[in-house]
Amino acid sequence: MADLTRRLRLPSSPIEHSIEGRAFVFSAFAVAVLAVVIYGQDYVVPILGIAAAAWGHFISYRERNRKRGFWRQALLAALVFGALFYVLADSALALFGGVLPQANFAILLVAITSFDLKTRRNCYSSLWISLALVYLAAVYAWDYAFGIVLALWALCLFGFWMGSHLRRLTAEMRGPVRPIATMLLGALLAGAALFAVLPQPSGVPVSPLVISLPNFSAFKGDIASPALPLVQLTGDATGATSSVDLHFRGRLGDAPVMYVRTGAPAYWRGLVFDTYRDGAWTASQTGYREMQPYVPPRLMPPEPPDNLGTFVQTYRVLRPMPGVISAAYPIASIYAPVAALRQDAYGTFHTPDSLHPGQTYSVVSYLPNLSVRPICSMRSWR
Repeated sequence: MADLTRRLRLPSSPIEHSIEGRAFVFSAFAVAVLAVVIYGQDYVVPILGIAAAAWGHFISYRERNRKRGFWRQALLAALVFGALFYVLADSALALFGGVLPQANFAILLVAITSFDLKTRRNCYSSLWISLALVYLAAVYAWDYAFGIVLALWALCLFGFWMGSHLRRLTAEMRGPVRPIATMLLGALLAGAALFAVLPQPSGVPVSPLVISLPNFSAFKGDIASPALPLVQLTGDATGATSSVDLHFRGRLGDAPVMYVRTGAPAYWRGLVFDTYRDGAWTASQTGYREMQPYVPPRLMPPEPPDNLGTFVQTYRVLRPMPGVISAAYPIASIYAPVAALRQDAYGTFHTPDSLHPGQTYSVVSYLPNLSVRPICSMRSWR
């Protein structure tokens, strides 16, 4: 047993003395947080995380040669458990608004552990967590400019490697200026030439930067009838007799209302009406059930037979919209950053308030098998 423990034990990691290397570790974290701010529309936890991480890096470098104290380790462990409670409460109950809880947890984790970055292994751990932040931001990235974020993070990783190894060799953080400038200029010219030669995809409108505040709205009473821009929706406050009057017509426009990142083409579904009379559609079935912001597959209807698997959709709202979750059906699971969700008798999910610009929600849907199948028929002859 002692021999096995000795083999499994990691070798000791040297103390990281390179102030340049530590600066690159913090810069990689700052780049990842900037990506979360730009593409995730969240800014409260990122600002606090950056400030705490900067102070933590200063403390860690100043006390890098001191022995770790028990009470500091206990305090940091308690803060890590507090961050874990945050992500659980935010993911399941949306107590803090439900805006990117996984990314906020990673930011808090880096900020807390920044007060104990003594060894090179600790610095690598901070780098890999910041890389996970970049991945979470990539889920909401809608343009090619995200490549700049990846390039900056990779540059910070390279800078840490260079600073760390030069410090071990007791060399200064300095390189030949002319060869480095030539290399960068050559790479820039080669990239511009490839961009000019290779065929480019059709242009896509760049997503605007919209900042979303936490949404603490809760349901008050029954489902309210949302206001649709192209039709007139009537009914009482409970939504029991909601109907859509086709005699009313609005005007269509070219302005995008949402961006959708999806893994497969599919038909979307929103409100459902099943009874038509005198130019109006009415929902004959009433009732709803209230659910948490995250609805797992076990609370959804069973998997439909002969489906082709599941795919993920991420919706980003650009204009004010009714509080109706549009998605591909049938749904396997759903997460929306709101206080609660309600599912009506037709399976449509509703939010407590209207959807505002900057809000996002994610849906996992089943992909139905819509392939053409031959139908065999038998004729009877007399």
